[in-house]
Amino acid sequence: MKSILVIHHGAGIGGGLIALVGMVRELQQKYTVKVLCIFNSDAVQYLKDHDIDVVVANNAFYSKFYDLFIHSEASFVNFANVIRTIKNIFLFAMNMVFFSRRELRNWSKSYDYLYLNSLFISDWLFWGKRYFSKTFIHVREPLAKGVFGLRKLIIRSIIRRFADKIISISNDNAQRVDLLDKTSILYDPVLERKDRSVFNPSNYRTFVYVGGSQRIKGFEVLMRCLEFLNDNVRILFIGGTYELDENPKSIKYRLRSVFSKYLRKELPQLQEIYRSTDKLIKIGTVDNVFNYYGSSLALLAPFAKPHACLPILEAMSIGLPCIISDVEGMDEFPVKSEIITFTSTDPLEFAKVINRFAGMDEASLKAMGALNLKRYNKIRSEQRNILNVIGDDFQ
Repeated sequence: MKSILVIHHGAGIGGGLIALVGMVRELQQKYTVKVLCIFNSDAVQYLKDHDIDVVVANNAFYSKFYDLFIHSEASFVNFANVIRTIKNIFLFAMNMVFFSRRELRNWSKSYDYLYLNSLFISDWLFWGKRYFSKTFIHVREPLAKGVFGLRKLIIRSIIRRFADKIISISNDNAQRVDLLDKTSILYDPVLERKDRSVFNPSNYRTFVYVGGSQRIKGFEVLMRCLEFLNDNVRILFIGGTYELDENPKSIKYRLRSVFSKYLRKELPQLQEIYRSTDKLIKIGTVDNVFNYYGSSLALLAPFAKPHACLPILEAMSIGLPCIISDVEGMDEFPVKSEIITFTSTDPLEFAKVINRFAGMDEASLKAMGALNLKRYNKIRSEQRNILNVIGDDFQ
């Protein structure tokens, strides 16, 4: 049996981690799999809770200094991020040349393939190509072009030279990397929950939002649309609120806010809306989102930046309609006849779409959801799985 070392980049519980669990479960049918987490976080325990063999990188460089060289369209640019990027370029180079060599050399004695779970850990490919028989990289993020294209050139050149196979979670992401000759499109697997129950708030027309207080997920337009919603509308608010919980008096926050109008002005306003509104039912971080999908009329996906959205696939899998923003790539999964799309920067338009949806009768809602489910089943029937993507090329 061949073996795979998967390197995971995340430091929290999100779509990339959830999809990783589904991917590993498929791989375990044919391979021995171990996940190496770069950072020691709650992601490690999450993987253990799902019976996945996991270990944390054993080097002070990763726990104290290393950070990801992120160059994504799914982000907002400010001066603080520019400074962070310059620092991370040096860390990227140091890891590519020195630190990843030691880490990967040790694991190469026991594993055949190297699998990177993010576009932005391509620095591991340099030595990975030398120590493992095959290398794979999973493109979960929309690679940015940037002002001059230099950072994209660096990342793309490394992937082109040292990755044997690229697996992209969407066509949009694949087109941005533009190495289509070695790319397969593989939508993230949905982890079905057969034991799900339904959370049922009475007397309301309920929608579900999965994104917490992350700005790229549309938190800003969501908060600003609340005042325009009908009285009988409630939104199940799922996800972490790390951005809201940060201490605004801390030195780190104050330094960042000097260069960020969003932190100085917008975020305090959004915090006040979040704390005072009665339109949100605040759920927090959960591992049973299907319980809340089942009690909703539609999924709200008001993303502010391009994003391949796992919750959209989850919603489609149970025939739940979606309301999405008009950013690039958002309409790739659902069929256009059943999506209701709004301008990503317009909270009033967003609220009008939600209110219109809340006024629909049951038959219309079911018909829209049925189109989503039909589309999801078609996607799954046509798609290769991860075993075929790896095995067909290299076995």
